[in-house]
Amino acid sequence: MKFFRIFFGTMKWVFIVFCVLIASLSIWDLKLPGRLVVDTINNFAPHGLKFECRAASFNLLSGLSLKDISIFDETSRRSSEVLMSAKSVKINPFSRIVRVDAPKYTRLPDSYYYEASTEVSRVKEDFEFDFPNLPVFRLIMTNADILGIQAELVEGLVGIHEREFSVKQIELQWPDFDPAKNMHGFCWVNLDKRRVYGEVRGYATVEKIRPLIVCLDVPVALPYMDGFTEIPEPVDAFCSWDVNLMNNDFTLKLDLNPKMGKYNGVAMSEAHGKIELKTHIHDGDKFKYMTKIHDVRASGENGRDLQGLVMFEGDDGMVKATVKANSTLPLQEILDIGGLDIKVGDRTGKTSGDFTLSFPRGAQDATKYNGGGHFEVKDGQLAQMPLFMGLTQFLSEKVPGVSYIVDQNHASFDFKIEDGMFTSDNIVIEGDLFTINLAGSYDMVKDNLDVNVQVNIVKDDGLLKKYLIRPITWVFTKLLMEFRLTGSLDNPEWEYVSVIDRVWDGGK
Repeated sequence: MKFFRIFFGTMKWVFIVFCVLIASLSIWDLKLPGRLVVDTINNFAPHGLKFECRAASFNLLSGLSLKDISIFDETSRRSSEVLMSAKSVKINPFSRIVRVDAPKYTRLPDSYYYEASTEVSRVKEDFEFDFPNLPVFRLIMTNADILGIQAELVEGLVGIHEREFSVKQIELQWPDFDPAKNMHGFCWVNLDKRRVYGEVRGYATVEKIRPLIVCLDVPVALPYMDGFTEIPEPVDAFCSWDVNLMNNDFTLKLDLNPKMGKYNGVAMSEAHGKIELKTHIHDGDKFKYMTKIHDVRASGENGRDLQGLVMFEGDDGMVKATVKANSTLPLQEILDIGGLDIKVGDRTGKTSGDFTLSFPRGAQDATKYNGGGHFEVKDGQLAQMPLFMGLTQFLSEKVPGVSYIVDQNHASFDFKIEDGMFTSDNIVIEGDLFTINLAGSYDMVKDNLDVNVQVNIVKDDGLLKKYLIRPITWVFTKLLMEFRLTGSLDNPEWEYVSVIDRVWDGGK
């Protein structure tokens, strides 16, 4: 009997101590050996990643808590800089909730950024690392900064199983946004397919997306994003990303549907466009990228529209720009939308064209510009453009009143650019009264025009010849007035070089 009394007495005190311990763990945090936690996590981490944290503790109600987490990439050129960090991570195994406060991941691996670098190591074999098998849990991140995307709240259901890590039912809440305009999506990492892929759909602003483009180091896309101003409300948007884990090839797609204010100062009623960014390594160590703005459909205030695409391709330090456009907007507005500081006035009508231009990345040296293409303008008053006002003024002196009836409304030409020199030998500007032919060059470095101009005073089928001056000016149907156009685009100089003035003087 004595034995049983001692046994049950001992069990009673063990139970009491156990209850006290459980109660204390529910109220107070039990500090854990920090080095033991760090070493344990590093044993399971992929090769090259180093985990550090300032403190670790355990609470029965809230679970494991880690403070001031830092992760380093020891294979990086920037191995001393933090790759990922967070103020705290709380893991509750009972409720299966992981809370991360202020997570920060601000750049991709080195091999994404450095061009032609044989020093950057790239994975060429299958991953030996496997994810641990864990039940599905809810991930909650607050005040996140992930590759420039700064969100107030990110939630999702995480599944981890050997070779795949997935996050489903992602919900992203921007700071100061209506919760009804959250973004929703999914993301997964598959080690067998060697890919990271994700999608989100919802609402955003240029200010929210722009830091991502900066982080991805695609500066050619920034001027096009910065052109959007006075947008009255968040934009309906779609975004997807696709990463090759073996060589860091990257694809990002953005589909934007803004209700417009202005683009580069041009008032627009609506606009739609898709932005696609691609980067990859080729020929062993060369960096190549592509920025494509396509399926562009935009409408001006008066219902006139713009369609086309803009594409930039970078390879081995060079950039190739491709533009295709078809629009009923005035040419001046097209140039403004394109960010080109060229003034042609507001009297030009429908425009279309396509061209390519190659130039050094990040350089302003126009001597490296090369390309070519075709351009056409219809239904405009081209003779009233600043470039041709000198010619119009000259004609008005020879033919009184001509400035009021000059109606050059169609222009087309092919051109090429070699080492910063623009040349064309088939610029034709036509109207009912005159035909103007131009051939020559424009030095983009010196801003210098050197163009020969021929003006057919009266077209054989022109209205002026047919009804007004055929009897008295028949001689001019066989003659051309010739000019030389020099100076700069902003200050063109017209020099008359033919003998037609002698005919005028002799007829007086």
